[in-house]
Amino acid sequence: MTNALNDLLGEDGDGAAAIRFTEPNTAFYDTVAPVREVITQRSQVLAAITNNQLLITVCSPRALMHPTLPAAQFRRDTRTLKRDVDLQLEQMVAHWVSVGYESEQVVERVGAFSRRGGIVDVWSPAHALPVRIELFGNTIDSLRFFDPGTQRSGAQVDEVRVTPLEAMSREPRAMSDDSSQLTAHGSLLGYLSDALLVIDDEDELSEAWRGLEEKAERERESVARTTGSSAEDDAGSVDASDDEAAGLIFLDENDVTETSEPYLSWEQFREQKRGQYGITLGQDLDDVALTQHPFAAQFSPAPHFAGQLSPLIDYLHGAVSGEQRAMSDQSSSLIIISRQSARLAEVWSEKHSPIAAKSSLAELPQGTLHFVVGGLPEGFVWSDDGRLGSEAAPADDMGIDQSSDVAASEPSRRFDRRRDFRLRKARELYARQGAQECAGAGVCRLEDRRCGGA
Repeated sequence: MTNALNDLLGEDGDGAAAIRFTEPNTAFYDTVAPVREVITQRSQVLAAITNNQLLITVCSPRALMHPTLPAAQFRRDTRTLKRDVDLQLEQMVAHWVSVGYESEQVVERVGAFSRRGGIVDVWSPAHALPVRIELFGNTIDSLRFFDPGTQRSGAQVDEVRVTPLEAMSREPRAMSDDSSQLTAHGSLLGYLSDALLVIDDEDELSEAWRGLEEKAERERESVARTTGSSAEDDAGSVDASDDEAAGLIFLDENDVTETSEPYLSWEQFREQKRGQYGITLGQDLDDVALTQHPFAAQFSPAPHFAGQLSPLIDYLHGAVSGEQRAMSDQSSSLIIISRQSARLAEVWSEKHSPIAAKSSLAELPQGTLHFVVGGLPEGFVWSDDGRLGSEAAPADDMGIDQSSDVAASEPSRRFDRRRDFRLRKARELYARQGAQECAGAGVCRLEDRRCGGA
């Protein structure tokens, strides 16, 4: 989804970019930290958000459940270094170590720092490159980003931000041993107080979330059983080094409290999101359909063509000419986003007027057909008919078709496989029971009803 959003935004997305908040590669009750790359990526996302960058943050339930440093503490632990300002180096280095940085001979990765006399290198998650700090006495004389491969410095900069590494991933054992840390843990939502929260099918999200909670509970019970067996065998004597090597958190009955879970529960998530601006696409927990939401009602599914170019070209010609127009007026735009856009533009040019595929769109075009090279898992038709405001607005529709259904050579995606599975199940029900029972069974959630059902 992140790649699809960036393809849609293009190079001129008003500075916006889609980034993924990565899932940890460890279990909830592990004492070992995730790999450094995971900690780095999650820390980079938090650093970008706290720097007020324009972002679209994409995350899964697993990534959101894993607690992180509270937003207020993240900001308190952030340090801004400026030229011609005094720096207490020993205190600063001690602070860096306390927030997850490691001392190395050469800085080649995020979260590392090195000291060579009056020169200090540090790579913060807030920046794409490490920074070289040159001191004159206790004063910062120079700040320069440098290439970690060649170690060559670039131009001077006036200031840099040194943000913490994500603490809950960094020190899982310390957090699990201190119940006060668990009750005070933060989540990504704490960084997004003024953001728009978009949930793709809250019903499915809830199911996935609760499934992860059940899995975590089984992990906790397994760890507790393992701990009990070890305690009986060793008569209460346990080697701490063996514990850490096994990757286990040892729990006793006093640890089993409602506040000791090292993850964000579904109830906590529901409580936190009440203070967010948000919309739910698909089905929410109150069974409110997509079309009943005033904003979501402006969107409808794009048609499908099962990999056949001729029906697609005929549909586009009808839409553009007005014979079978899917849009409402001449100001409408029809945009085809596909990795096969060059071929589609060529076929269109052979049958109709010449047109060339574009690599991106600087702004929303009006009144014409456009082929854009890119990829989307699904297409849509948007109709801004003024239902969001108190006054009627002129219709301005934008149809965006999908690439996955245009050409058979498109690479398969997990999203498409799930769709194909639902389609097969719907066809089986339709063949056995007929249209009435098929629709009532609730298996087919495909708006186009390609199974043949009503």
